[in-house]
Amino acid sequence: MSDILVTVDGQNLHITQAPKIAAQGVNENYLVLSFDSSWSGFGKAALFYREEDEDTVYESAVDGTGRALVPHEVTDQDGKICFGICGVKDEVVFTTEILKYKIVKGRYTAGQETSPPTPNIYAQMLAIAGTITTDFAVMTEQVTNIVAANTTNLSGWQIESQIENVSQSNSYGISAVFTVPVNCIILEASYRDNTSSLTPWLTEGVKIWKNSNTEIQVQVDDYMTSGTADIKLTYAWSNAVAITELTDIRIGADGTVYGTAGAAVRGQINALKSQLISVSENEIDTIIS
Repeated sequence: MSDILVTVDGQNLHITQAPKIAAQGVNENYLVLSFDSSWSGFGKAALFYREEDEDTVYESAVDGTGRALVPHEVTDQDGKICFGICGVKDEVVFTTEILKYKIVKGRYTAGQETSPPTPNIYAQMLAIAGTITTDFAVMTEQVTNIVAANTTNLSGWQIESQIENVSQSNSYGISAVFTVPVNCIILEASYRDNTSSLTPWLTEGVKIWKNSNTEIQVQVDDYMTSGTADIKLTYAWSNAVAITELTDIRIGADGTVYGTAGAAVRGQINALKSQLISVSENEIDTIIS
């Protein structure tokens, strides 16, 4: 397996590792791309064609680690291949310069069967999304185990809940501020519309901010039918050292603090999935046409 290492600096491509690639290889050659901040939030794809046939373009989705398979159709013979990167975010299409790469002569056996075609970009993106779904299931199980283990270790801690009744001040949501002990561990933040005492408590869409060591703000992006709602904050506290693993897992990569560990994993995985499959067929067709 050969990895071509490429840094992507805006619209410029720089090859930092250029291994020898022989013709006839199938599913063994990859671009490994390192993007600068200008590519943040873009759905990305690598485009390939033979130097002598620039009208026949092959696409390869860039996965979450920056890897893109080099389609075997362009390395089937020795010669030069060309590649570039494109990205789509909302109505913005971002492209790079085109680089050429030499393919040397490889092994050829007369009468050999033709290799199956490289999956098109839509199939590749669905495969990436499927992998993420599998990873999400594994991560959810790990989070459940962490929460269960740490809940068991809360022996000797005091577990308390505070409930604030708040009014809907605008159409964007509701919020409440809670005064809590120093170094407490937030176990859950939830809310319910005051339409009935039987209304269930909800946790999806709840966000938490730490205003200070003793002040926690809970934000809910939802509209209350009754105009008022209860917001509940459940936490554990002790003079002992906080359980850092359970606390830290609620903090997303972008700094967002989620209501629960499970909500943190679900929110970040769903955001990543939406980025990977945000490029529509029409958008890709526009790029390569």
